[in-house]
Amino acid sequence: MKNFSTDLRLPAPFRHLILLAALLLAGLAARSQTTWTGSTDSEWTTPTNWSAGVPDAADDVTIPNVTNDPVVSTAAVAGSIRINSGGLLTINAGASLATTPVTNQNFVFGTLVNFGTFTVTADSTIQDCIFNTGTIQNKPTGTLRLNGAFGNGIWNQTATSSLTNEGMILIGDALLTASTGILNVGTLINTATGTILIDRSRGNALTNTKILTNAGLIRIGATVPPLVRGILNLRTIPANPLPIFTNQACGIIEAFGTVVNLDGDFTNEGLLRVNTAANYLVTVVRVNSPGSVAGTYAFAPAGFGGSTVGLSLTADAVLVDDGTAPTTDGCQPLTNAAQLAGKIALIDRGTCEFGAKCLQAEQAGAVAVIVFNNVEGNAFSMVPGAVGDQVTIPCVMLSQADGVALRTALASNPVNIGFNQEVESVVPLTNNGVIEYPQGNPIPNVTNNDVIAAPVATCGAVVV
Repeated sequence: MKNFSTDLRLPAPFRHLILLAALLLAGLAARSQTTWTGSTDSEWTTPTNWSAGVPDAADDVTIPNVTNDPVVSTAAVAGSIRINSGGLLTINAGASLATTPVTNQNFVFGTLVNFGTFTVTADSTIQDCIFNTGTIQNKPTGTLRLNGAFGNGIWNQTATSSLTNEGMILIGDALLTASTGILNVGTLINTATGTILIDRSRGNALTNTKILTNAGLIRIGATVPPLVRGILNLRTIPANPLPIFTNQACGIIEAFGTVVNLDGDFTNEGLLRVNTAANYLVTVVRVNSPGSVAGTYAFAPAGFGGSTVGLSLTADAVLVDDGTAPTTDGCQPLTNAAQLAGKIALIDRGTCEFGAKCLQAEQAGAVAVIVFNNVEGNAFSMVPGAVGDQVTIPCVMLSQADGVALRTALASNPVNIGFNQEVESVVPLTNNGVIEYPQGNPIPNVTNNDVIAAPVATCGAVVV
C-alpha cells in the first residue's frame, strides 16, 4: 500500500475516438525504415547518407552514433525519429522537421539540438510525442510543437534526462494531447528566454518529480484548461529524493488549473498567477476493508473506458477466473462471469490486450476494472488495443506489489474498494515572490516568508 494518493498517469476522460486507426494498422505492413549513415556528409537531404534514401513522412528513422551527425537545413519530414545513445540531431535555424508517429514514438536516447522547428503530430494510440532519456536543447530560435499521443507530450523519462528550453514549446495547441503535457522525471530548465505553453491536457498539464527550474514563462491551459491539475509536484517513489520546483525571481507561471505541491519543495520567487476557481478534490482508489490492506492506492487510469474524473463508486472486488493458466489474466472466456455483476473486477496483466480484459469484465456486469501490473515499478496508462473503444466502465492499473497485497487479502476476506473524491493532502508551497488569485481561490497550504520580494528590473522586458 502506498502512503500517498495520486493518479500517476492521470485520468483520460473519454474513450479514444480515433482508435479505428489501430484496427486498420493491424492489417498494414510495418512502416518503412531508414538509418542515417553519414557516409557522405552531414546534410539530411543527401541520399547517400541514408541506408534506404532520404526519409519521407512514412519512414521511421534511426540516427546512430556516427562520425557525421545529421543536420537539417531545409524542410524535412519523417514518420518518427529515434536518436540512439551517442547520436546527435541538429535542426538549424529556419529549418524544420515534421514527424507523424503512428507505429513508433519519437525517442531521444542521444541528443536533439533544435534551432528551427520540430513538429510532432502523433496518432492517438502513440504513448508520447517525445520520449527522452538523453538531452534535448531547444535554442532561442527553436520551436517544439507537439500534438496528439495519449500519454505525454514530453516524457523526460529518467533521472539523468535533460530538457533545456531557451525558445518556444507548444503542447496541445491544436489537438487534445496526452494525459500529461510534460512529465519530468529528470531535469527541466526553462530559461529567461524560454516560453512553455500547454493546452488540452487530459490530466495534469505539468508534472515534476525531480528538478524543474523556471526563469521564463510557463502558461498552462489559457486556451483549453487541463482536465485534472495545472501543475503537480510530487515524489512518485518514497525512497527517492524530494522533487524541487523553483519559479525564479524573473519567472512567470500562469496556470488555468490547480497548482499542487503534493510531496516536495516548491518555491515561488517570481510571479505565480492561478486563474481557476477549481477545487482540490481528486479521485482516489481507497480500499475500505479489510483493515489489513485499508488505505489509498496510487493508480493509473486507462487511455480508454469510463472517466475516473469525479468518479464515486464503491463495490466488493472479485478476482476473475478464465479457467486457463494463468487463470487470473482474463485472456480467455471467464468461468466466474456470474460473480462479477455489480462488482469491481480484479485482473492480472498478461499476454492479451488491456481493452479485451476490460470489455470482457464489463460484459459480465462488472462496474469497474482494476488490473494488477505483473512487473515491478509504477502502474501506467493502459492502451486500448482493438476493442478498447467499446469499453464504457472505468479501468485502472495498480502496481504489482499492491496487487499481491490485495490478492492475498481477498483469499481470506471480502475486499471492498471505492473510487472516491477526496481533498488532496499537500505540503507547503514556499512563497518569496508574488502569488495572484484573480478568481479568489488560494493555493492550499502556502507559506509566506516575512519578506515578500517581487521581481525587479533585472528581469529585462518581463513586467509583472
